[in-house]
Amino acid sequence: MKFALTANLYFRVRHYLGLPSPEGGEKGVVLPKRVHRILVSPFSTDIRKSLSSADIKALLAWLKHKFPESRAVLCLNPGDGGKVADIGEVDFFIFGKSEGRSRQFLRMVKECNLFVGVDAGPLHLADALGKPGLGLFGPSAPETVLDVGSCVVPFRAAELQGVFCALQSCPEPHCLHALFQNGLEKHRYSPSLHPVKERTTCRFLI
Repeated sequence: MKFALTANLYFRVRHYLGLPSPEGGEKGVVLPKRVHRILVSPFSTDIRKSLSSADIKALLAWLKHKFPESRAVLCLNPGDGGKVADIGEVDFFIFGKSEGRSRQFLRMVKECNLFVGVDAGPLHLADALGKPGLGLFGPSAPETVLDVGSCVVPFRAAELQGVFCALQSCPEPHCLHALFQNGLEKHRYSPSLHPVKERTTCRFLI
């Protein structure tokens, strides 16, 4: 079986291992009403999936308004510190390649009440541990990343509903920035199990 770019990652694994597909559709995700500890992973090695400093400030303000008792921890790659130097009222965790840093991050995910991320890897980890999460999606369609019954609430620009962005070059992720222009809540995404369309031109530059 040949998989297109739009194939769901979980479905690929099930097909390879000969496992049955889950029954039922998307389950409603209920976020906790009271949140004390939020882990935020705002950067990816792919620039198209990384938030800007302005995006992070808007995200943190939205989280604080929605969960006033919460304290956020920004999880950063080495060298990302300069991108958030002017952001206060948060704690920081720096990823590392040592076993100790990996275990510390795993412990922090287990102890948090909410995980917010832009990259599939950390979102998969939090989801596997049963942690409610917010997934901020740009070019990647949530349909390709999230499993049926996922604990992650996806957010994505309304212009990209049902579309997988197949741009080969994207120096500026306009679709991610759009999430914070009119309020994040307005961009809650409704994924489906149907294949999404691939697009090679940016809808935000038309």
